[in-house]
Amino acid sequence: MQDVFEKLKKRASNPKHYCDMASGSPSTLAPATERQVKAAEKRLGFSLPVFLRRLYLEIGNGGFGPGYGLIPVAKGGKGDVFGKTIVEVHKAFTNPENELIIPDNMLPVLTWGCGIYTIIDCSDPNGATGFCEIGEHVLDGKNTSVKIYNAKGKLVSEILPEAGESVTKKGPAAYARLVLHKNSAEEYFGAWAKGTDLWKEMNA
Repeated sequence: MQDVFEKLKKRASNPKHYCDMASGSPSTLAPATERQVKAAEKRLGFSLPVFLRRLYLEIGNGGFGPGYGLIPVAKGGKGDVFGKTIVEVHKAFTNPENELIIPDNMLPVLTWGCGIYTIIDCSDPNGATGFCEIGEHVLDGKNTSVKIYNAKGKLVSEILPEAGESVTKKGPAAYARLVLHKNSAEEYFGAWAKGTDLWKEMNA
């Protein structure tokens, strides 16, 4: 694990490669504090996988990594294009009123833009990592529901038309598609540190 961290630190300090959508100077933010991480965990209702905790505590409070960079664990960091923390993003993804429902233990940690997020399964000690695609799905005579799977491929939810609604009546329904990408957070961020094109892998 330490070897991966050294490579991550090196890339995070590189002005041209500190994140895939890099622009300007690399993040010079101080790492998050133990108090900030614990406060986030309390609000989330679960602990962060060890590797993810170390990213925040030893490298920085967001702004580095794949895509637009790791979403900060506490206010004052960089990473999410909407200026939110992982707690705020998680609340949005698990709020039934928004219909962007993913399991509570799934945590969006960075965005690629266009409604695509990298997510970590926090019920897994190793932090199995995948990606979550939010979009619009048309419910019609052929597509009568939207199935949502977790990063391990298990069906966790299904969006159905409202009671009495004709399935032949077209209409959009927000959905999230979760797909496993790497078996652990260490494998995922380690691949990025070595220069692997994770975006290309996601779209293969």
